[in-house]
Formats: sequence, C-alpha cells, structure tokens
Amino acid sequence: MIFLEKRNPCEDLRCGPGEQCVISENGKGYISAHCVCPEQCDNFGDSVESSPVCSNDGTDYPSSCHLRAHACKTKHNESIKYYGKCDPCKDFICSAGTVCKVTANRRAECRCSQQCAMHSDPVCATDGNTYENECLMSVSACRQDSEILIYHKGRCKEDNPCKLIHCSDMETCHIQKNGTAICRCIQYCPPITKPICAVNGKTYDNECVMRRSACMSKIRNAVRHTGPCGFGVCAGYDGCRPSEICIDRDGEPVCECEACDSQLNEVCASDGITYANECKMRLESCLTGKFIYQKYSGVCGTICATDGITYRSECHMRLAACQQQKFIVIAFRGSCDSCSNVACLDGQQCEDGICSCPSSCPDSAENSTV
Repeated sequence: MIFLEKRNPCEDLRCGPGEQCVISENGKGYISAHCVCPEQCDNFGDSVESSPVCSNDGTDYPSSCHLRAHACKTKHNESIKYYGKCDPCKDFICSAGTVCKVTANRRAECRCSQQCAMHSDPVCATDGNTYENECLMSVSACRQDSEILIYHKGRCKEDNPCKLIHCSDMETCHIQKNGTAICRCIQYCPPITKPICAVNGKTYDNECVMRRSACMSKIRNAVRHTGPCGFGVCAGYDGCRPSEICIDRDGEPVCECEACDSQLNEVCASDGITYANECKMRLESCLTGKFIYQKYSGVCGTICATDGITYRSECHMRLAACQQQKFIVIAFRGSCDSCSNVACLDGQQCEDGICSCPSSCPDSAENSTV
C-alpha cells in the first residue's frame, strides 16, 4: 500500500504584511488555507514572543504579535529591526551629571559622569583641545562617543597639529600617533532606530547615521522629514527648506518646523547652546534658518564671560546679564582660569587655554543685551 503525503496548502499561498496562513479542514478530508490577521496577542510571560520589539520604521510594539497585527491592519510591510525598544534610552532616567548612552549591544547605561575634581593638571588631547585635567577630557570623549586620548601633558601649543589644518563643520580634528593631524568623520553612531528621510531621498536609521554618511561622501545632507522615505504625499516632494519637514495635511504636502515634546534628553549643539532634546535643536535651526547640529549628548561645557565669571552655560550667562542689567557676552568657551595666564596676539582669541583666530563672526543680534 502506498501512502501519499498531503501537500501543505500554505506553500502555495502568499500572505500579505502581518498575515498568517491558517489551515482548515471541512470534515471530508479536504484541506484549505487562507490568510488571517492576528485577532489577539496573548502574553506568554518572559518569552521572546511577549518581549517588546522595534520595527524597521522606528515604532515600538509590546510584542512581535502586535507588530504583525498593525502591519496587517495597515497593509504596511513592517519587520522586526531589534528586540527591545527602538531607543533603549527613551524614558531611561539617569542621575544628575550623567547621560544615557546606548552600548553596542543595545543596553542603556548612565555614563559620562561629570564628577571630576576641579584641580588643574592640563592635558593636550588628540582632538587638539586643552582640558584642565584628564577626567574632564574623558567626560568630553564619552559625551561625543569619540576616542580622545592624551597627546601630551600640559596645554596645547599654538602650533599643535590641529591648528595647521582646516576641518569642515561635519568633521573633527584628530592627532595621530605619528603627530600628524587628520580630519575625520563621526566614528560611532548608537544602534537606535529613529528613521529620518533625508533630502537625498534615502532613509537613515537616525540622524547620526545620516551625518556620518554625508561626511564620508563629502556631500552635505539634511532631514527632509521624520520617518522613512517612500510613504505618503511627502515621498516625492522636495519643496521644503533644510531643517523644515514635510507634513501630510489633508492629502497635501506642507512644509513646517517640527513639533516637539517636552521630553528632557539634553544635547549640546554646534552653536554652543544646550537644548532640552534633539527635536528642540532642530526646531531652533528651522526657525532661525541657521545650520545647527548636535555635537554631543548632554549639557554644553562652561563659558567665561566678559565680566570675568565662569558660567555653567550661555543661558546662565544671559540670565545674569538680564538680572544685573549689564552688557555681558562670551569672552571664550571654557573656564576663565584656563586663559588667565595666556597672552594672545592681536585679533586672536583664547578658548580653553589656546589662542586662535575667530572661525566665524556672530550676527549683531547675538551680541545684544538680553
């Protein structure tokens, strides 16, 4: 007697996004298959099936079942990008003086502690900057996700290698072991998924990845809109200015500055100002029309003002100027003590103990009294 194995009918059925193939039998031995959406998602405790997942479009779901259900309902092809949150640092609370960092294995950790002794033991680092001590250098390296090491003990000299080359605003200077300086791009981007669609029409996992790609290719890029490219009326629209995003409003593409929430996840931007979160920084760039980008996570460093006082930030300096009704502006970035014994040539300015020529001239509005 020969037994014929029944063929699995699901092999010949192609289901849509999120759908699952279900086999049914009519009682007469006839087997059929059809595609269905998940009707409910059960909780299996600590199993992988009930663990949070991050989709390829940057959405967090309670489980893979919830992701499939949403994909099925919207007919949108979603897949699992990561197990766990898209941004492990989201809603992760760190103590004052530390910031949340996502490690290579996607763990959220509170790092970059600012608990450094304020003794003066200057070091010249491989980024061409002078730090008051090795601890402060390590904090800066941590916040920038960059390898910054001691180049030599003591303050950087005026002819340090980083003063001999000019790097673009997308690059940073790095002094190599042989003593020569190079301009290099962002070395590390955290494995988080906050997709953005860039003006070049490509989707990037996050803004850091976009900026690194732009730097590597030496082609400037900017965010067109948040979320992946290729969906909705904004997919083929390129009428927005840099820093504006495209919004689908009643089926029409509209250019707007991004709306931001009040979540506190401070970033230090290229303008030396600390913003409550990355979105608030982009909003400022959009409203002012200036190119502003994130330098590192956390609060910007101290500044020395024209009244000879070191302030925690530019904001604190402006507050003091307003309260005292005095004309107080930034003398240089860093502690006032770092430039107290440094004499610069005419036209040069001291920053963190180093004399250099101004790289740019601020708008007159920026120098007005608050």
